[in-house]
Amino acid sequence: MGVVDVWRCSICHVKGTELRVQGLNNLSAEAGFPVLDGTDTRWIVFACYAEEDPKFDVYNMRAGEEIQHECVEKVSPITVSKEFSIEDKSDKYHRVYNLDNYLNENLELTLGPQAA
Repeated sequence: MGVVDVWRCSICHVKGTELRVQGLNNLSAEAGFPVLDGTDTRWIVFACYAEEDPKFDVYNMRAGEEIQHECVEKVSPITVSKEFSIEDKSDKYHRVYNLDNYLNENLELTLGPQAA
């Protein structure tokens, strides 16, 4: 289980994020915006469902960039599409979620992949 906190500056509208995962004490020591998005980047959640315990991470990516990822399915690299989702729609074990689609909403990362 995890939580992604997303902040948006009310003046310049850039966003910052922080991922918190149950069982890990990974709260950021920085306050505010340790990494900001840009005009051509988006915050995404990358989810790997290949193992019994799903893995999640947050990235600030550009369309076409690749996520280097090692898992039991040996599917790497994962390419981010121009819609900021996963480019390979046949991949059954990985998902990319564009956080812009979930501002003021919940993104439930369950034990199995959802439609991206």
